[in-house]
Amino acid sequence: AGTRPAPRAVALAGEPRPPASATVPAPATGPEIRRRAAEILTGRDGTLSEADAKHLLSVYGVASPPGEVAADADAAAKIAGRIGYPVVCKVHAAGVAHKSDVGGVEVGLADENALRDAVHRIKERTGTANEVLVERMAGPGVELIVGGRNDAAGSLVVIGAGGVLTELLDDAAALLWPFGPDDVKAVLGRLRIGALLGGLRGAEPADAGALAAAAIQVGRLLADFPEIAEIDVNPLLCRPDGCLALDALIVLAKGN
Repeated sequence: AGTRPAPRAVALAGEPRPPASATVPAPATGPEIRRRAAEILTGRDGTLSEADAKHLLSVYGVASPPGEVAADADAAAKIAGRIGYPVVCKVHAAGVAHKSDVGGVEVGLADENALRDAVHRIKERTGTANEVLVERMAGPGVELIVGGRNDAAGSLVVIGAGGVLTELLDDAAALLWPFGPDDVKAVLGRLRIGALLGGLRGAEPADAGALAAAAIQVGRLLADFPEIAEIDVNPLLCRPDGCLALDALIVLAKGN
């Protein structure tokens, strides 16, 4: 799905919750992680591409489905052959944040013919010069948003209902960095989406530890790089075996 901007979730979240662990200093990010992240951000301005945003998040331990950027259908087919079907195909172009709104997303592509047709349709709708991002399609899970921003108050992280529910439910809460796993757990206890994470009607619970780790790493990334204005991981798919960033948006501050 197309990514929804984090400020929308911030607006829904209300006043940020003061972390219970705020008096505990956040451990410093390792120098190698910061170096790799700085390399991705050097010379960049505006909005990062989805692939670059996911690469940056992966440096901080927030994983995404396997995938690569392709210039055309032939390259897309080679990528899918390596990562395995079914796949998702999305337009990959600067300035296209809401991919679904422009017909730039096709999911559940089960074979090469379906993928080639999808690449053709996406390029037809969005511009033939645009690249596409081909990723292995993830299985079912609970969709959340983990987003945030840097402002005068500090680094603010929002957790809430993700995917289409971001727009439909006023179900989000905010935390000021630094915070820890217990703070994330407390926030989830206030949200309706939290019940889904615990497993309903016999469903296996999602990995709450992985969700907390993702939120903490988003907060750490914001704090480490004040030039990042906004981060939006929506949806973050939460499953019993961990969490995956299915879509990601990172915006750098103007004049960076």
